[in-house]
Amino acid sequence: MKKLLLYLFLITAGLISTVQVSAQKEIAPGVIKLQKGEIDTFTPYSLFGGKPVIEAMKALPAAKLPLMPKTCR
Repeated sequence: MKKLLLYLFLITAGLISTVQVSAQKEIAPGVIKLQKGEIDTFTPYSLFGGKPVIEAMKALPAAKLPLMPKTCR
Protein backbone atom coordinates (compact mmCIF):
# COMPACT_ATOMS: atom_id res chain seq x y z
CA MET A 1 0.00 0.00 0.00
CA LYS A 2 2.84 2.39 0.86
CA LYS A 3 4.53 1.65 -2.47
CA LEU A 4 1.30 2.32 -4.36
CA LEU A 5 0.87 5.68 -2.63
CA LEU A 6 4.49 6.54 -3.35
CA TYR A 7 4.10 5.67 -7.04
CA LEU A 8 0.89 7.70 -7.30
CA PHE A 9 2.59 10.66 -5.62
CA LEU A 10 5.60 10.47 -7.95
CA ILE A 11 3.42 10.19 -11.05
CA THR A 12 1.26 13.10 -9.94
CA ALA A 13 4.30 15.21 -9.09
CA GLY A 14 5.80 14.43 -12.50
CA LEU A 15 2.63 15.41 -14.31
CA ILE A 16 2.24 18.62 -12.33
CA SER A 17 5.85 19.61 -12.93
CA THR A 18 5.37 19.38 -16.71
CA VAL A 19 2.30 21.67 -16.73
CA GLN A 20 3.07 25.36 -16.95
CA VAL A 21 0.44 27.30 -15.05
CA SER A 22 -0.35 30.74 -16.41
CA ALA A 23 -2.20 31.99 -13.31
CA GLN A 24 -2.31 31.03 -9.65
CA LYS A 25 -4.70 32.64 -7.16
CA GLU A 26 -5.91 31.77 -3.67
CA ILE A 27 -9.69 32.02 -3.92
CA ALA A 28 -10.50 30.84 -0.38
CA PRO A 29 -8.52 29.71 2.67
CA GLY A 30 -6.71 26.55 1.60
CA VAL A 31 -8.14 26.64 -1.96
CA ILE A 32 -5.77 27.62 -4.76
CA LYS A 33 -7.02 28.13 -8.31
CA LEU A 34 -4.57 27.20 -11.07
CA GLN A 35 -5.31 28.31 -14.61
CA LYS A 36 -3.75 27.24 -17.88
CA GLY A 37 -5.07 28.30 -21.24
CA GLU A 38 -8.56 29.62 -21.87
CA ILE A 39 -11.39 29.45 -19.37
CA ASP A 40 -14.02 26.88 -20.34
CA THR A 41 -17.54 28.16 -21.06
CA PHE A 42 -19.11 25.44 -18.94
CA THR A 43 -18.04 25.52 -15.30
CA PRO A 44 -19.81 24.19 -12.21
CA TYR A 45 -20.79 27.77 -11.35
CA SER A 46 -22.23 28.52 -14.78
CA LEU A 47 -24.16 25.24 -14.90
CA PHE A 48 -25.46 24.95 -11.35
CA GLY A 49 -25.14 28.47 -9.96
CA GLY A 50 -24.08 29.33 -6.47
CA LYS A 51 -20.71 30.30 -5.13
CA PRO A 52 -18.57 28.98 -2.26
CA VAL A 53 -19.31 30.51 1.15
CA ILE A 54 -15.87 32.02 1.67
CA GLU A 55 -16.76 33.69 4.98
CA ALA A 56 -17.73 30.31 6.46
CA MET A 57 -14.50 28.78 5.09
CA LYS A 58 -12.47 31.51 6.83
CA ALA A 59 -14.09 30.53 10.15
CA LEU A 60 -12.88 26.90 9.83
CA PRO A 61 -9.75 25.92 11.75
CA ALA A 62 -6.56 25.16 9.85
CA ALA A 63 -6.17 21.46 9.09
CA LYS A 64 -3.22 19.20 8.49
CA LEU A 65 -2.68 17.45 5.17
CA PRO A 66 -4.07 13.90 5.28
CA LEU A 67 -1.05 12.37 3.51
CA MET A 68 2.14 13.84 4.89
CA PRO A 69 5.40 12.05 4.04
CA LYS A 70 7.39 11.02 7.11
CA THR A 71 10.40 13.01 5.87
CA CYS A 72 8.40 16.26 6.00
CA ARG A 73 7.26 15.88 9.62
